[in-house]
Amino acid sequence: MANELTTRTTDQFAKLAKILTGDAMKRQIAAALPRNITPERLTRVVLSAVQRTPKLLECEPKSFLSCVMACAALGLEPDGLLGQAYLVPFGKTCTLVPGYQGLMKLARQSGEIASIDAHPVRHGDLFEYRYGADPSIKHVPAERPFTVLGGAANWDESWRPGPITHFYAVAKMRDGSVAFVVMPTWEVDQIRDGSQGYQASQKYNRDSPWTTDYDRMGCKTAIRRLCKYLPASVEDNRIHQAVAIDERADRGADQDVGAFVDVDNLPNLDPMPPADGPSPTPEQEGRRMKLGSREPRETKPVVKVEFQEPVDETIK
Repeated sequence: MANELTTRTTDQFAKLAKILTGDAMKRQIAAALPRNITPERLTRVVLSAVQRTPKLLECEPKSFLSCVMACAALGLEPDGLLGQAYLVPFGKTCTLVPGYQGLMKLARQSGEIASIDAHPVRHGDLFEYRYGADPSIKHVPAERPFTVLGGAANWDESWRPGPITHFYAVAKMRDGSVAFVVMPTWEVDQIRDGSQGYQASQKYNRDSPWTTDYDRMGCKTAIRRLCKYLPASVEDNRIHQAVAIDERADRGADQDVGAFVDVDNLPNLDPMPPADGPSPTPEQEGRRMKLGSREPRETKPVVKVEFQEPVDETIK
């Protein structure tokens, strides 16, 4: 476990691990998971994600467990490494963010898609596309110039790639047809600017995937739009569910995962107690003083403390 976990988070992590490995939760996860992932594997991945991001322990328990169930239903592992999905704390709410690789995985597993991919287009690339009755797309990236000297390539060290002008995503169906979307950077940036995660990073001067990994986020945005138009079988509509969840996460709206997973019968998990714990009540303070002093009780009057009862956020 990470060294920075405090006693509070250590205790909460132990409670969470007990819930996730308990029979009740394992049965619910197993009922939602596809066959290629076991409940034990998903549990290990989730607990590892919590160890990397201890702030998740401070989230309202029902929102966290709901996101775990949504990962199970979508068949995505929120490990933060493969890029399938991420569990992100926004205040006290846990948010599920499907990743770039996760959306492509679900598209391939829908049974209708042979291949799907996305790329940035840079100034200087050969890029042609057209929509309409006879749509087509062609992209030939510009290469660093070189000369051949002594049987080896001598690359031009002064050459730099041009700025990104477009992102596109393209999918080839099993019947041979092709679907694609093209998004200029101004359109991608409009979506970025409306993202709650990006807005928070700008407000608090923090890193964001939009600033550290703009290429991948732009490709994900194009794939997300393309996925809206891709066919999905009645039996497997996970790709469209993942897109809806991701868009709601961007807007900071309730993800409403209860629409496709059972979150009403989740096991109980109490919220993590606040850092300093609740203040003692006047009655508790009076009992403490009486037990700790030999003087008459009336010589040590009870100090009146203004105190608000903590809200009971226990999952029902």
